[in-house]
Amino acid sequence: MIVLDGAIMVAVHDPILSPWRHRRHSARVRLHLPADFLTLEGHHKCWIDDLSSSGVRLGIASAPRPDVSGFLRFCGHETFGSVIWTRDGSCGIAFDEPLDHDIVVAMRLHAERLPEIERLEHREAIRRWVDGQTRIIGTA
Repeated sequence: MIVLDGAIMVAVHDPILSPWRHRRHSARVRLHLPADFLTLEGHHKCWIDDLSSSGVRLGIASAPRPDVSGFLRFCGHETFGSVIWTRDGSCGIAFDEPLDHDIVVAMRLHAERLPEIERLEHREAIRRWVDGQTRIIGTA
């Protein structure tokens, strides 16, 4: 209870005013997936390091300042969010709308399979080159 100018006020927990308002509310998965974060300031190539339904931690060379809103595009998915913190080549983004749990699970499975997918794509590129379907350009 707080008394201010003779009036009695009751202190109530207000999540908007709380210093912990940006703490994550859902479990996260560790990933390493390419992404693009588009803002009015520019286009940022980045990596998703952690993903949850409420937000993401990006590895990013030039992080936008906190409170910048943008559009995150990754693995065929898109969502809007705002930068809530930046630190040494990374930033945290809180999503405007929660990401569906199925998308989070699918991204984890995709990240686990990514080395195999890249190996198969590399093998296919070599096969196309051997078959003469692809030429190497710029060699002397």
